[in-house]
Amino acid sequence: MTGLGRGQGAAGVFAFLAEVRTVNHKYLDVRVRLPAGLPALEVRAAARVRSALSRGRVEVSVVSGPDAAPLVRARVDLALARALVEGMRELGRTLGVPGELTLSDLAAMHDTLVTPEPVADDDACWPAMEAALDAALLDLQRMRTREGEALRLDLEGRVTQLEALCARVAARAPSSVADWQARVRARVLELAGTAGMDPARLAQECALLAERADVAEELSRLRAHFSHFRSLAAGQEPAGRKLDFLCQELHRETNTLGSKSQDAEIATLVVDMKAEIERLREQVQNVE
Repeated sequence: MTGLGRGQGAAGVFAFLAEVRTVNHKYLDVRVRLPAGLPALEVRAAARVRSALSRGRVEVSVVSGPDAAPLVRARVDLALARALVEGMRELGRTLGVPGELTLSDLAAMHDTLVTPEPVADDDACWPAMEAALDAALLDLQRMRTREGEALRLDLEGRVTQLEALCARVAARAPSSVADWQARVRARVLELAGTAGMDPARLAQECALLAERADVAEELSRLRAHFSHFRSLAAGQEPAGRKLDFLCQELHRETNTLGSKSQDAEIATLVVDMKAEIERLREQVQNVE
């Protein structure tokens, strides 16, 4: 599920601002970006997020609060700076090119001359960062709860449509089997002609055809899947993967239903059911 949560936390002289963004993803993929000097806390931050979420691509960004104590200090490599200045002067004299390095020139070599040194202890910073993450995750969950309620209503509406289509198939199935038996009997008698055919044998074959065309078992399993789907969608636990699996089962049972029936009306209903199941499966991808 998509969502955005922000939070802040402070402990002692440290303060952090956290932002957690989530988008749909089949699995849980957590990516963390922390302030310089605290790389060791990435594992703790990722674990904290994984304890709260179970699915989605999650991007976590944490920055130091504006009034917090500094986390790093810059260490300028003076020896390297002197060597660079002398080297450029020597180059200028050799080539006959006038000019001197300025402080601005040296500042442009920030990544070369300046090395950040952590001044904050990881354990001292963690309580404030954890508080910021917890606040952001709580804010995220509020947003996802609102979205989830709307999504649940949509899913239940689609299941209701599938149940209605299934009921129409169940109502049509007995007469479709009888019609098919009548067509088969008429066709066999037509082909047999004056030679005739054993009525008992004909009745036996028609009974076998009726048994192979019986869709009662598929309809029963579909109803059970609908009930299970509603139960999972209304629950409080993450159910995205289970719902995705149920959609596969619904599609499989509907395929079997269509292959067993020889009735045109049922075939049309099966196509409608497949289309609705596909829409249902697309929506399920948004469920954690």
